[in-house]
Amino acid sequence: MAIRQGILNIECPEAPEGTACETPKLIDPPQKGQLSSIWRLILLGLAGLNCLFQIIWFWRYTGRNINYDAISYIGIARHIADGDLQASLHGYWSPLISWCIAGISVFSHDFLLAGRIVTIASFLLCLPLLYLLTLRLWSSSTLAALSVLCFTLARGVVAFSVFFIGADFLLTAAVLCYFILLLRCLRNPQPAQWLILGTAHATAFLAKAFAMPLLTIATVLAVLVIHKRNPKQIVVAATRLDTICSIQRPRNLPIKEDSQSLTIPPKTTANIWSWTTCIRDHPSGMYISTRGRLVLRFFTRN
Repeated sequence: MAIRQGILNIECPEAPEGTACETPKLIDPPQKGQLSSIWRLILLGLAGLNCLFQIIWFWRYTGRNINYDAISYIGIARHIADGDLQASLHGYWSPLISWCIAGISVFSHDFLLAGRIVTIASFLLCLPLLYLLTLRLWSSSTLAALSVLCFTLARGVVAFSVFFIGADFLLTAAVLCYFILLLRCLRNPQPAQWLILGTAHATAFLAKAFAMPLLTIATVLAVLVIHKRNPKQIVVAATRLDTICSIQRPRNLPIKEDSQSLTIPPKTTANIWSWTTCIRDHPSGMYISTRGRLVLRFFTRN
């Protein structure tokens, strides 16, 4: 008995004589959900720091540079800001980025700065959309965060958003949004869902014209794969696709009225199959030359 009491006093000296100390409580190990949240925050934090560092770094060296595409986009945006909508119509350059630049020019008359803000903002918009799409596909927040980090670590992606003013990231954001909505349409094929999908399709079409046929083909293939044993659903989806295409038709009307010919989409018809097109001048100050070459020549209209 004395030996047992001595052991108790050694193990727990603060306990009263003759009483045993309480059993120490073990700390529960982190649960699977907690570990997933920790890894998600770490990966997203690394992606954010990487983007911030690269944007600041490349802005120092390329913040005042301008590329050939930016000259045309800014020229169209100037027509829009001046209220000359007819001169802003163009059969080659897609108008969405010019509309965004013109909208930001209300707050800043520096069109070059507005173009960079649009491009960087569209790149940053791709990050949560990529996270959401990966989460919808794989139901893993860790994998979604990892995909965002890999996207930012890809060679030249962040730098491209700084030194190049273009509609590429606007198209990427629209395509990511399109596939997120497409998954929802395939799981819940309601007319309202397909109408929203058509709006995203039209937005991608306004960013880059070749998005119209490519996304249509992707949608048709997705419907055929999922509903291959249900022909009725295929017919329903085909009618919904007609709704999607009808949303995009209004853009062609003013271009056809302006140039007396329908030239959309140029990158999938004229530039691929009809390389020997005639030289055309256009109010935005550029020529579309033969054999698919694009030559910038500035001129003053009388």
